[in-house]
Amino acid sequence: MLGKRNKSLEEHAWQEEPCSSFREEIEKKMERMRKKEKLKSCKLCGKNSATVEIWSSGGLMYMVKCNNPDCPVPEEGYPKGRKLDEVVEVWNRRTEE
Repeated sequence: MLGKRNKSLEEHAWQEEPCSSFREEIEKKMERMRKKEKLKSCKLCGKNSATVEIWSSGGLMYMVKCNNPDCPVPEEGYPKGRKLDEVVEVWNRRTEE
């Protein structure tokens, strides 16, 4: 039993390191996205307050949303998906509609 406990502690310690590299990878992706593709202003309120939210749900998920507290959430919701460039493209296309 003690052997199993030590092994799980070692595995846990190993798992902490990828978290920092995971965070760095996300930051690099975000920086590339900022340089490559600018987020357009919100089609509902016209403010340039859009940001990208990132979370993990069976893999990375991205969502572009308006941070203006007075802006209503659109009926169709905010664009989200697993590919950052596609989510940004959908957000930017919404302003042209």
